[in-house]
Amino acid sequence: MEITKLSLKRPVSVLLMVVLIAVFGFSALPNFRMAYMPSLSLPMYIVTTIYPGASAELIDKEITNDVTEVGKNITGFTESQIISRDNVSIVMLKFSYETDMNQCYIDLKAGLDRLQLPDDAETPIIIQMTGLDATVVDISVRSLSGADELVFVNDILEPRISSVLGVGEVNIYGGEEQFVEILLNEPALNQHGLSSFSVASAIQSANYTLPLGDVFQANQAISVVATSEPQTLYDLMQIPITTPYGNTILVQDVATVNFSLAEFETISRYNGEKNVILNIQGTQDADVPSVANQIVAIIKELSILYPDMEIEVVSNTADGIYESLSSVASTLVLGVLLCMFVLLIFLGDYKASLIVASSIPTSLLITILGMNALNLDLDLITTSALVISIGLMVDNSIVILESIFKCKTDENSFFDAAVEGVKTVSASVMASTVTTIVVYVPLVGLSGLSGELFTSLGYTIIFALMASFVVAVTVVPLVYYKLEPIEKTKSPMNPIMKVLEAGYDKLIRKILKLKFLALLIAVGLLVATGYIITTIPIEMMPSVDQGIVDINIEFRQGTDIEFVNDAILDIEQKILNDEQFESFTIILEDNTAAFKCFVADEVNTELLAIEYDKYLRNLTNMDINVSTRNIDGSSVEMPNASISVYGVDFDSVKEEAIRIQEEMYNILGVTRVTSTMGAGGSQAKIEIDPLKTAHYGMQVGSVAQIIYSVNNGIDVGTLGIRGNEYDIIVNYPDGYYDDFNKLMAMPIDTPQGKIVLSDIAELVFDEVEQSLSAVDGSYYIDLKAYTEEQYLPYVKSEVQTIMDEMPDGIVYVTSALIADPLEAEMPVIISAVMTGIFMVFMVMAMQFESIRYSLMVMTSVIFSFIGSFGLLAISGQDLTLVSLVGLLMLTGIVVNNGILFVDTANMLKQEMPLEEALVISGRMRMRPILMTTATTILSMLPLALGIGEGSQLLQGMGIIIVGGLLTSTLLVLILLPTFYLIISKDVSPKKEATIIQTPQAS
Repeated sequence: MEITKLSLKRPVSVLLMVVLIAVFGFSALPNFRMAYMPSLSLPMYIVTTIYPGASAELIDKEITNDVTEVGKNITGFTESQIISRDNVSIVMLKFSYETDMNQCYIDLKAGLDRLQLPDDAETPIIIQMTGLDATVVDISVRSLSGADELVFVNDILEPRISSVLGVGEVNIYGGEEQFVEILLNEPALNQHGLSSFSVASAIQSANYTLPLGDVFQANQAISVVATSEPQTLYDLMQIPITTPYGNTILVQDVATVNFSLAEFETISRYNGEKNVILNIQGTQDADVPSVANQIVAIIKELSILYPDMEIEVVSNTADGIYESLSSVASTLVLGVLLCMFVLLIFLGDYKASLIVASSIPTSLLITILGMNALNLDLDLITTSALVISIGLMVDNSIVILESIFKCKTDENSFFDAAVEGVKTVSASVMASTVTTIVVYVPLVGLSGLSGELFTSLGYTIIFALMASFVVAVTVVPLVYYKLEPIEKTKSPMNPIMKVLEAGYDKLIRKILKLKFLALLIAVGLLVATGYIITTIPIEMMPSVDQGIVDINIEFRQGTDIEFVNDAILDIEQKILNDEQFESFTIILEDNTAAFKCFVADEVNTELLAIEYDKYLRNLTNMDINVSTRNIDGSSVEMPNASISVYGVDFDSVKEEAIRIQEEMYNILGVTRVTSTMGAGGSQAKIEIDPLKTAHYGMQVGSVAQIIYSVNNGIDVGTLGIRGNEYDIIVNYPDGYYDDFNKLMAMPIDTPQGKIVLSDIAELVFDEVEQSLSAVDGSYYIDLKAYTEEQYLPYVKSEVQTIMDEMPDGIVYVTSALIADPLEAEMPVIISAVMTGIFMVFMVMAMQFESIRYSLMVMTSVIFSFIGSFGLLAISGQDLTLVSLVGLLMLTGIVVNNGILFVDTANMLKQEMPLEEALVISGRMRMRPILMTTATTILSMLPLALGIGEGSQLLQGMGIIIVGGLLTSTLLVLILLPTFYLIISKDVSPKKEATIIQTPQAS
C-alpha cells in the first residue's frame, strides 16, 4: 500500500503524528463528561401541582384531569400516568421519541397557563424525566454551638451551592425554622372589639415600603420611598391599632410577641444525630464529578469560615463514578498486558510482542479523539467498549505482522518485507475490518431508549476498528522496520502447537469420514442450546450493587410526624448498633420515614437487605419496604409477584383489589402484601350554609377565610434582624381551637352581632382515598406479594392462577399495567442482532461471490451461541439487554475465524484433493486462529469475571463473548471442514477454482 511506503519513508512524520495524536488524545480526556451511564433524555414530562389542604379526590377532579387533557392535545402524546394524593397532583405525560421536546415544553406550558386552577393551587412545575437518579451530593449540616442550622443553610450554604453550574435543585430536609409569633389574647381582643384580622391588618399597614417616584434637586433625580418597617420585636409590640370604639391601643395590649419554632415539616438525622440534610440534584447535562468537586470545595471553604458548623458529605456520586471508571481503566491495562503475554508465548520474541502492542495505545488514543468529536461520555458503557476493543485492535496487527514475517527472506530487506507483507494481506484485512464494522451499524442506528443506552458503544467500537486498521498498515510496519525482529523458530507454544496439530490431523480425518454424524451432533448441540435458552431467567438490565439499603416506612395518612418519629426509634437504634452499616440518614416527612443506609465494605448488600426485610416484616401499623439501590438510582425490591387491578370505575377497582389482596395473603410463602391504594384517611368537611351566612351579612368565602386563619395563622410579612429574615405570623394560642368542638364553638363577629361557627355551618366526616392512580383514564391499584427467593416460582404461579380465574367484567388484571420501559426494548435489540447477522452475511457473500460459502461461515455464529448461552447458564447470570448486545458483538468476531479457514481451503484445494486441503487448512490456520482468539478472550476475561466496581453491568456481555469464542473456535476447526465437504460434494474443481480469494483476517 502506498500509505505503508509513505510511513516507512517518513518515520519522523509518523512519529510526530503519533505524538500529536497522544497530545490531543490526552488533552481531550478532561473534556469528557463522566457518568455512570449515558445521559438519557426520555420523552416524558412530569407536571407537579401543589394544592394545600385538598384531598386526593378533589385534586383528581379539579387539577389532575385538566392537566392530563392539556397533555393529550399535544402532538406526539402517547400515554398519561397520573397520581392524585392529598395536597399534590402528579401527571406523567409520555411522548414518542420523534417528538420535539422543546416545542412540546412550549405547548405544554402554554396549555397549563390557560387553565383556570383553584386560587389556592400553586403554579404547576414541569420537569423532564432523565431516567437516572440525578443526585450529585448529599450533605449533613449540624451545629456544634446550638446555632440555627437552617438559617445557615438557607442564607449561606444553599445560595452558594445553587450558583454552581450544573446544579438543578437543592432539597432541604430537617431543621427547626424560627418565626415571629404574634400570639393573640382572645379576652383582650373581645374587650376591645377586635379580631385576628384587625391585628393582622394593623401590622401589615405598619410594615411596608412604597415607591413615591423621583424628586429633582440640584439637577439630580432622587428616588423617594415611603417606608415603615419594624426593626425589632419591640417595634412590633408598639404598632398602634385603632379599635371600633375610636380608641388607639398597641399590639402588646392584645398579644405577646416572641420568637417561636415552627411545627416540624420534615425531620432529619445522620447517624442518630439531629441535623439538616441537603440533597443536591444535577441538571440533565451536568458533569457530575465536576459539579461535585465544586460543591466539596465550597464545603471546605465554609467549614473554615464557620467552624461551629459541622458540614459533612454523606454521599458523593463522583466517588462512585471515579471508582467505577478507574476500575475499568485497570481492567483495560490488564487486558493489554494479557494480550502482550499471549503474543510473547506464541511468537517467542519480545520485539514482535512490542510491535503488536504498540498498536493498542495509538488505536485507543485515536478512538478517544473520535469519541470526543461526537461528544460521547466517559461512562461504563463507553469505557467497557474500549476494553472489548483491545482484542479487536490487535487482530489486524497480528495478521499484518505474520504476513511481514513470511515475506522476510534473505533476498528481501526489512523495508521490502514490510511493504510486501502489508500489500499481500491489506485487502483481506480491510475486508475483514469492514465485515466486523457492519455488525455495529445496527447499534448506531438504534433509536429510542436502546439508542440512548447503546449507540455510544457502537460508535466507540467502530472508531476502534477503523483506528486499528490505520495503525496496522502504518505504525506496525514502521516499528517492524526499525526494530528488525527475527522470527523465532522456537517459542513456548511451538511444542504445544505441534502436539495440537498432530492430534487435530488424526481427529479431523476421522470426522470427515463421518460427516453426517458430525452434522447430527451439530444439530443436537443446536437443540440443546435452544433448551438452555428457555432455562435462563430474563431481566431487562443487570443489577449493580451500590452498597445502599433503603428502608421506606409509611404510616396511615394524616399520622402526626412526631408519632412517626417515636415509632421508628427502635429501628434507628438497631441500625445505629449494626456494624454492617458505615452510616445512615433518616428523613421524616408527613407520614413517611426514609432510611438510606450505606453498607460497609465486604458486606453483601443483598443479604443484608434480606436480613432486615425479615426483621421488619412483622411490625404492625406501618407499611415497610426494604430495597437496594441500582446503578441508575432505581430500587431493587425484595422478591415479589405483582398484580395490577384496573378499570374506569375506581370503587369497583378498589373492591376487587381488596378481594385479590386477601387471596394473595393466603398464598403459602407470602410474607406481606402491599398495595398502592394504602389505607383511607378521614376528612372533615365544614359545610357552610350560604343562606344562614347571608342572613348574618357574611359571605361563605369570608367565613372560610376566618376558619383558615384560625387553623393556620395569618402571615403578615417578615422581620429583618441582623441580616436574617423571619416570617411574622398572627396565631391563637395552642389549645384554643385544637379540636372540632372548640372550632365549631368559635365566635365570629358579624354585622348582625356575634355568633358561633355552628350557627352557620355543620361538621361532616368522610372517609377519603389518600391516593388515586390512573393510566390513560383507567384507575389502577398495584398489589405486590413479597416472599423469599426459594418460594418465588411457586408464589408467581399462584398469583398467575388468581389472574387466570378473574371473572369477566368492568375490572381487569395484569401482571404490570405500567411496564418497565426497557421491556419494549428487548424486541428492538433482538431485531438489531438479526440485522447485524444479516449484514455480515451480505458482506461475506459479496466477498466470496458465493452464498453457499457465506451460509457455511455463518454456522460459526450458531456454534458460538452454544457456548454463549451455556456459559451464561453455568454462571447463573440472567439474559439481559446487555447480553443481547454481546451476541451482536460476538457475531462480528467469530465469523472472521470461519473466513480465515474457508479462504485457506479455497486456495489449497486448487493444488490437492479437497479432503487433504481441508486438513492442511485447519493445521495451517490453527495458530493464528488460536492466537487471535486467545487475545480477545483474555482481554474480555476481567469483564466476564465481573472484576472491578460497576463491572456487573456488562458482565453478561463478557460471558456471552468469552463463551461464544471458546465453542466457535473449537467447532470451526472441527465441524466447519465437514460442512465444507458436504456443500462441495457436487461442485467441479473448475467451478471451485472460480471462487475469489477472500479475507485472511482473524
